[in-house]
Amino acid sequence: MRIAYGCYWNAYVDDGVSAKITLQERHWREHGHETRIFCLTPRSEGDKPPVVRGELFPFEGGRERVAETRALTRAIANYAPDLVYLRYDIFIPPPARLLHDFTSAVEVNTDDRREYRLRGHHVRIYNALNRRLVLSAVDGLVCVTRELADRAASLGKSTAVITNGVDRAATARTAPVRSTRVRAALLVGSLNQWHGLDKVVRLAHLLPEWDFVLIGLGSDGAPAPLPANVEVHGLLTRAEYAPLLAACDVGIGPLALHRKGLEEASALKVREYLAHGLPVMIAHTDTDFADASPWFLLRLENNEQNIEAGREAIRRFGERMRGRRVAWQEVAPSISAAAKEAARLEFFERLLERSPKRRHPSAISR
Repeated sequence: MRIAYGCYWNAYVDDGVSAKITLQERHWREHGHETRIFCLTPRSEGDKPPVVRGELFPFEGGRERVAETRALTRAIANYAPDLVYLRYDIFIPPPARLLHDFTSAVEVNTDDRREYRLRGHHVRIYNALNRRLVLSAVDGLVCVTRELADRAASLGKSTAVITNGVDRAATARTAPVRSTRVRAALLVGSLNQWHGLDKVVRLAHLLPEWDFVLIGLGSDGAPAPLPANVEVHGLLTRAEYAPLLAACDVGIGPLALHRKGLEEASALKVREYLAHGLPVMIAHTDTDFADASPWFLLRLENNEQNIEAGREAIRRFGERMRGRRVAWQEVAPSISAAAKEAARLEFFERLLERSPKRRHPSAISR
């Protein structure tokens, strides 16, 4: 297949999503497919090199964003792919014609209607238009949880549930730390309220015998006041924060999905913690472990008071996990990206077999 991967992300930030995009495309190439990433991205500050490799469409400001979105759409069409894979986001204008003309699949990472409602009235209104145009034109959906697939069932599209994965080679597994205090890490990623940064700070007040490491957060973004057992690290590359994770006992996943009306996730940060060997605490159902209760995973209730109500369970979990590491062999069958990308490619093939569009004429004539 010839696959065009369209996305909107900051291509200059070395975070979990950038790593996921790169990882997906690499696996497709390793399976013998021809691929290219087309990424709409905020313009880089200075001469910072991109993390996401491909055709980049940098913008600054609304007018330039519209122009670069149109340029991205034209570039994908000129590439004449067999299949367009689009990471769902707000595109201005929506690439509906592109998805209508080519066999296409959209990756659904969240309930956009609920999430964008939290961003304000105008965003919610525009997303309603974006969603209608994009999802009516697409051939298939790839949802990262079963919950999202259930919510998308009314669209009547071919749907696959493929959770987020991680590559063992991309992480550094280290020996367990030997310390007298539990150290817990949070990969902040963003200040979106459903990550529960405020809950982690509350937990630090409740557990003064623990140390908390906040990674990817500037001091101006940290809730105040911070207790003495919290250390803050700014935006770091994955290689730069790997030693910080190596010095911790526990990773903290999303703690407030209830704020955007979700019960289930397959969070990238949870998979990264596990790939580093860290046990994890979460407050939702993880799709890959929904039918199991592994020793290395603490699941809190998904509500506003889960930190206070779960304080003793959290404390006991931390003490049990101190000085322990999760073996890759224990989690690889659930979180390894290799099988997930093979399943994604099989879904692409099924879409092409059933799509009346089949190959685009310019692709057939190659």
